[in-house]
This record gives sequence, C-alpha cells and structure tokens, in this order.
Amino acid sequence: MGHTFGFSARVEANCTICGNSNVKKIREFETAEELALAVSQSNLPPELASKVKLKLEESSKSNNSQVSKFQINDCFNKSTNELGHINIEKLKIELKKLGNYAPSAEQLIGQAELEGEMIRIDDENWEWI
Repeated sequence: MGHTFGFSARVEANCTICGNSNVKKIREFETAEELALAVSQSNLPPELASKVKLKLEESSKSNNSQVSKFQINDCFNKSTNELGHINIEKLKIELKKLGNYAPSAEQLIGQAELEGEMIRIDDENWEWI
C-alpha cells in the first residue's frame, strides 16, 4: 500500500489501513520512541522529510537534558510485574539509567496516583488501575 507502520513483536502484523497480514518487515527498533520516529519519517513526503529531520536534530541538541514520555513509560513497563504491580525500588533503578534529568520515582508515582492511574498496595508497591 506504500505506507509504513509499526507493531509489537508480540502480535501479528496487519496493515493499519486495510488489515492485510501480508506485510514486509523492514527494520527492528529497541524502543517505542525509535520506532515512532522512524515510522513518522518514512510516511513524510520526501520534500518535507529533510526539513523535519533537521528540525528534530536541532531540537534534540537543545533538549538533550530532557527525558521523553516514551522513556518514562519504558521505565514504568520494566518496573511492572505480571500482576500489574509496580515496585518503587525497581522504578528507581530504571529511572537512574536515564540520568540526572529524570523525575523521581516518588514524583511519577504521586502523579499517577493523583490522576487515578494507580493505587498503593503497601509501602513499596502500587497497582495499575
């Protein structure tokens, strides 16, 4: 069909437009952020792609001290067990990998509690709602 889309390795790939399962795998990415960027760039008209790429590179240089939502979500995913429980110590370990600019585990969990996304189970664990 001439468009690019991404999918998780855990599911069968189907075209996002027509649903056809006869798709061609072009590349694999380690993070959802890398995948999202590659898909969006692949679907841009060629005359815009170079301009957008330049703007993103400039933005990346000026914002290299920020942590993305994709990175935060990845930390949450890695800290959540199969029961949907998140351990604060595991979250702290994952956030530490992001460097000094990541928000604290307490800030993130507190925000999620305020937004009604998780509830406290005990002193170290929370459950996604």
